[in-house]
Amino acid sequence: MTLGLFFVRRRRASIGAPPTEFRAWNEVLLFAIAVNIYLLVLPWIPPEGGIYAGDVSFFYATYCIVGIGILVVSGLAYVLWIQILPKIRGYEIRQLTEKLDDGAHTNRLVKVPIGELEEWDTTHDDHGEVIARKPSDPHPH
Repeated sequence: MTLGLFFVRRRRASIGAPPTEFRAWNEVLLFAIAVNIYLLVLPWIPPEGGIYAGDVSFFYATYCIVGIGILVVSGLAYVLWIQILPKIRGYEIRQLTEKLDDGAHTNRLVKVPIGELEEWDTTHDDHGEVIARKPSDPHPH
């Protein structure tokens, strides 16, 4: 997530968006990345006495392997639901921005049939918000 902040900043700069009101210092982010790397590496170092000498009676890094397994299964589910099934069933996933009753904004993923993609893309921006049509435009998009 910390590394993702750098990607978000670069993307905001590429679209000309102003910096956010709250901005974490780069030094703090780099320190957080170093801590995260440490936390990723340390569990793989076996305890003194061998791989079965930890606090439990089974392999010391079992939780690491299970965690990686959960990430892999989640990644495969994403590829299946967002990339493979839409191609097979003839639609694409698009993001739709909705305004809730309390004024908050949320995003919803919707299935847009391939035949309606061009219309969808002309009536919605990249964030999924409906583009207001001009009063002089005789055709609704």
